Amino acid sequence: MAKVVFSDIEQFLGELELSKEHIDDNIVRVSRMDKADKDFKFRHIVMLVAGALAKGRLVELQLLVGRFETGRTRDEEIIKKQIVQLTENVETFCDKHSLQLRKGMFVADGFMF
Repeated sequence: MAKVVFSDIEQFLGELELSKEHIDDNIVRVSRMDKADKDFKFRHIVMLVAGALAKGRLVELQLLVGRFETGRTRDEEIIKKQIVQLTENVETFCDKHSLQLRKGMFVADGFMF
C-alpha cells in the first residue's frame, strides 16, 4: 500500500481536504502513541498518529508531540494537553467535512501505519 506521511498537522489536514471525497468509509483514525525511548531508559516519546485511506493509499500524520522522563509529571501533563488540542483539531476538521473520527491506527502484516 502506498502512503503519504506528514509530520505537520496543517499539511496533513490540507491533504485530507483535497482527498475528502475519496476517504474510505468516511473514517479518519487517530491515536496517541507513547513508547519508551530506546536510547534513554526513563524517557518516553509521545506521538499523535492519524490517518485515512483515500484512493488506495494511506494519508498519515506522524507527529512527535514531545518527550518526558519518568516521574516528570509536569512535562507529561503539558504533552497530554497538547495531544488533546491536536486531537480536537482533527475532530473539528472531521465534523466540518462529515467524516467519522475513530480511535486506532492502521496495521498491515504486523506493521503499524
